[in-house]
Amino acid sequence: EALLDTAGEWYFNSDKKILKIIPKEGIVDPNKVSVVVPNISDLIKIDGTPDNPVRNLRFYGLKFTITKPGGSAAIKLSYTKNCEILKNEITNVSQTAISIGLGCYNNLISGNKIIDVKNGSGIYNAGSPHPAKWEDINSDNKITFNKVENIKPQSVGIATRNTIRTVVAHNYVTNTGGYGITVGSWPNVEESIDGNHLVEFNHVSFTNKNRDDEGGMAVYGLSHGSIVRNNLIHDVTPAETNENVGLFFQNMSKGWTVTDNIYYNLKQGELKYCAAYPIDNIYEDNFIIATPKVEPEQIIDGKPKFNYSDLNIAANSRYETGKIINISATVKNAGATGIENVKLYVDGKVAYTQKFPVIKGNERIINFTYKFVDPGKHQAAIENTPYSTFNIAGKTLTFVYNSLTASNTELPVDDTIIISADVENVRNEDRTENVTCVVDDKIIASKVVKLKSGKSKKVEFSLSLSEGVHTVTIGNQTPIEVYYYPYETVDITEGKLSQYCSSTAKPCEFNIKNDHYEITASGTDFLHAEDSYGTVFLKGAVKGDFIATVKVTGFGEGVSEWFRAGLFVRNDLTKSNEAERGSLGSFLMFTTPKRHGAQWDQFGDGSMHNTKSYNYKKDNPFPLWLKVIREGKIFTGYYSFDGKSWTLSRRSTPIPDLANTMDIGLAAGTNDQRPSLVVFEDFKLIVEKK
Repeated sequence: EALLDTAGEWYFNSDKKILKIIPKEGIVDPNKVSVVVPNISDLIKIDGTPDNPVRNLRFYGLKFTITKPGGSAAIKLSYTKNCEILKNEITNVSQTAISIGLGCYNNLISGNKIIDVKNGSGIYNAGSPHPAKWEDINSDNKITFNKVENIKPQSVGIATRNTIRTVVAHNYVTNTGGYGITVGSWPNVEESIDGNHLVEFNHVSFTNKNRDDEGGMAVYGLSHGSIVRNNLIHDVTPAETNENVGLFFQNMSKGWTVTDNIYYNLKQGELKYCAAYPIDNIYEDNFIIATPKVEPEQIIDGKPKFNYSDLNIAANSRYETGKIINISATVKNAGATGIENVKLYVDGKVAYTQKFPVIKGNERIINFTYKFVDPGKHQAAIENTPYSTFNIAGKTLTFVYNSLTASNTELPVDDTIIISADVENVRNEDRTENVTCVVDDKIIASKVVKLKSGKSKKVEFSLSLSEGVHTVTIGNQTPIEVYYYPYETVDITEGKLSQYCSSTAKPCEFNIKNDHYEITASGTDFLHAEDSYGTVFLKGAVKGDFIATVKVTGFGEGVSEWFRAGLFVRNDLTKSNEAERGSLGSFLMFTTPKRHGAQWDQFGDGSMHNTKSYNYKKDNPFPLWLKVIREGKIFTGYYSFDGKSWTLSRRSTPIPDLANTMDIGLAAGTNDQRPSLVVFEDFKLIVEKK
């Protein structure tokens, strides 16, 4: 009774037969409120047997409400075939609303409203990972057109696992404590009872309200032939520690095809993998769009209907052969939320086709880019818009140039930059052309390139330029700017180095002598918000762009395969993410005993959510070198096996909230709470001279 302090809470004194309640807003007289204390947990059980399953039973248009905690499900099915749970309302239950279990075949769960579920899922469809006999297999069940809302505190809206050929389609799942929808399981690596699922046209929103390291939707395990397509996922709640994403390839995911899904308002990323690999799955043609002005329909049913208007043609610089021409139009969707193929017509022929998503009742601008190779009069249209006619100047082209890139756009004087572009022969015969590199409007280098008809190749130029800002291009592409800055070498001596060990990484030991650095650290993990690390660092050494390198000679005996160690940049390396939020502005280029990678504080919340790593292509990569280059708000990490030839590991997105002065150092942290050793040498730092 003494704990009553929140609206909706109540206490029943069984001795005095007195019920005390704090009314919710809007209740003026609690004596006029109907108060129900449930006595039943499982409302309906439909239990057949392997030899005598329940067949052809239908529950239609009924209302099930208010259950006491406990039990397994308000409505539970086992060993049922061809049964239907249709257009019912299930509200305010204290366990899973509908459970479909062993031996269930070809049942239909459709059109139900499931609202306010506590301590369970909205719909839970699960077989056994190791069925004892064929009759136990759960297969061919369909979960469609249901509305599942307010699933608390940490449960999933719709979950299916250890089943075959489950269809989860056209459902609306919103306001869940955990995932919106999960499909699959991972008890087996070499064999699985999961497979051939179809998950499509679901609308999932406002998920993961009480969970971290999850997402709007997740797929699990070995599941060949399973497809996730045409779903809408938005407003995934961001996590304080490990990020919540749109689509999560969970443990052992393999054999999944995920395509043509639409996302918006994702605070922490589109997708991620855990103990799964992109090569084992297909993930393509998925789209992140801006938040629509008109909210989407709850149940997605039907096809998109696109209307086109406002054709616009514009040049980045001038209407000339080889230059980018932008062709756009307004696309309004009068049908269901979805994706359509949109065609660009140039001179009466289809030039390009682009998949384009639009939410029902909204409009978006579609953009095509096109390069003309012949001068003269041309026409263009997008789908059924009227053709627009315009003139292209210039000369007839043999080669077209695309994808101009620079290895770096900010770098110290005397360093080398690699400029590259893709060159394509657009003619119907083999051609040879002199490809030029232009710096500050002057040709400074050229290469003779011979290409067969329709073929392309990457052409590179290596440059070292003087201090200042330069424009650089290949062929007739729009130039990019490159900044060469003056620099100075930072004196790294033992006397100028500071040390720090986060509380979760203790005990730490630091041995430093003659450019030789040994760090022993423990820890629970060194990623996301688990800031377990020990570091030897230079306080306030970075005030602009820089290049840092270090040699990693190796790890101690028996360290964890996920012991991270490397170059760490942070606004303040003495503020780890513990009782209070950690320092902002973090980037770590790391190696483990077998992998390289980088992680950073992408969202400016003190947690290094964006983290990925990759296997080395050799069994024993040590010694190896790590390098970090800063260019404004972007950091790039490299590794090398000889300290001369560098391989890109990862390049960051622009990192927010970087301080004017930052710390940089060597850091290490493990995940198994055992003190672990890593050894560095030759720590070098050059910084932009201010």
